[in-house]
Amino acid sequence: MKSLKDSKALLGERLKNVRMARGFQMSEIEAQYPISRQTIARLEKGEGTLNSLVIYMHSLDVTEAFFEGFFKFYKSPEQMRQVLKDYKKSK
Repeated sequence: MKSLKDSKALLGERLKNVRMARGFQMSEIEAQYPISRQTIARLEKGEGTLNSLVIYMHSLDVTEAFFEGFFKFYKSPEQMRQVLKDYKKSK
């Protein structure tokens, strides 16, 4: 069984892979969303907050289903869905 740290690092790696596959630079995301390059770098290392994670996922246009197994490390899947829904409503 993987540790929490290993699982968050894997999530960060997946986020980075998605960003790079879609051809996004951190500076492009920073210019369009309320998230800094430093926060993006932390998320891609498996660090950061749930709110930052939601903003970053939204910027990459990925859904919670893509990362479902990882959300147990942040909050319950139901809470994660609510945070994502609240963020989308605020846009």
